[in-house]
Amino acid sequence: ALLQEHFGFATGCAAYLTPAGGSQGFPPHFDDVEVFVLQLEGAKRWRLYTRPNDAAAPGACVTTEFAPDALGEPTAELELRPGDVLYLPRGV
Repeated sequence: ALLQEHFGFATGCAAYLTPAGGSQGFPPHFDDVEVFVLQLEGAKRWRLYTRPNDAAAPGACVTTEFAPDALGEPTAELELRPGDVLYLPRGV
């Protein structure tokens, strides 16, 4: 409820499991929501990129996927470990 009041719109929660061994949970994409990632177990590598079309804002209720070869070099590479939190603003 606090996040919903702070951001001024509905919030939700989702849990994802990515198997060990270099698996990738989702293809490269951006979301139309603010995302907080809390790493509970193990480690997860994240690569962040500039959107191929910087002028395009994410549409409501849209998750846009990109082919890896359309992304270029990552702007950041992170490894989350248990207890780490990553905030991704809408459209990142």
